[in-house]
Amino acid sequence: MAIVRGTHDVSATTGGRRLSRALVSLLIALGWIAGYFLIFPTAIDAAAQPDSSPYGDIERVDYVAMGDSYSSGEGSPPYDSGSGQRDRVCHRSREAWPRQLANISPEIRAPLLVACTGAETKHVEHWYKGSPPQTDALSLLISNEGNRDLLTMSIGGNDAGFGNWVFRCTIATCSPQWLRYIMYYDVDKAAEKVGRLLGSVDSRLRSMRANPYRVLVGYPRFFPKDPSQQPCRALVYASGINRLTREEQLALNDAANRLDRALRATANRSGWQYVSLLDAFEGHEICTEQPYMWGFEKVSTPGGGGYGSMRFHPNASGYSKMARAVFESISFN
Repeated sequence: MAIVRGTHDVSATTGGRRLSRALVSLLIALGWIAGYFLIFPTAIDAAAQPDSSPYGDIERVDYVAMGDSYSSGEGSPPYDSGSGQRDRVCHRSREAWPRQLANISPEIRAPLLVACTGAETKHVEHWYKGSPPQTDALSLLISNEGNRDLLTMSIGGNDAGFGNWVFRCTIATCSPQWLRYIMYYDVDKAAEKVGRLLGSVDSRLRSMRANPYRVLVGYPRFFPKDPSQQPCRALVYASGINRLTREEQLALNDAANRLDRALRATANRSGWQYVSLLDAFEGHEICTEQPYMWGFEKVSTPGGGGYGSMRFHPNASGYSKMARAVFESISFN
């Protein structure tokens, strides 16, 4: 027993000494690290703030354009290379309708475009695709000299899953009745999320004592009101086996109508102006002679992105039409 106990005691003592030496080494290393950051504080600041100045030297703006791909300009490359990767992945186009507003009226200044392709309501107030929260740009809306600034937003389409349902119903047959049921549910939930987002944006604006014109912008209808029985090439995917039927197009149009009504009601409850673009592309929907929107066509995309990301987004003509429709509908009273 004594031998065992003695051996145990010696091992514990040796382990304690090893532990002490390890602890001393760790403390020395930590001391070196602390000393390094005291001498070079920017190293830790850079790690904590990956983009401490997302808007460069901009101190204030008159117009902030927030939202998703329908505001960023997806579908009309080339896209900004701007200040880094975030501009490329967000697909902010020079043809985006918010940027074209300034060409229509000298009273509207060029916007700070922070909209990002793929954005849902949950992304507007958080970092997304390497970009800071879109709501951070609101701090630049500081009205002066009695002028009121402008804030526009398109949001809700991705929350409702429109793009996903169009693709699913192309590669697999969808029951129109089932599609309407599912999409109506998704649309209503999306409108609720938009309402909460508008309320949050308003709270931030009040805290800043900012009072811009606030405009929620809707989405155009994808398909003709009376689609053909035989879809055009733009609605045929891959080998030609998969395609959207007339009945599926009508069901998706019905869902678009419901989203438009839901967004209008949400905007009205929140005190925002609402601009409906539902009929903006009438006569120029997918499969018409001069469509304002891409279907499944393979098109070159200078500036990156791949043609797949352009599917079911406006082309340059579409964004020009959207800019004109928004301008004619905004009330600056």
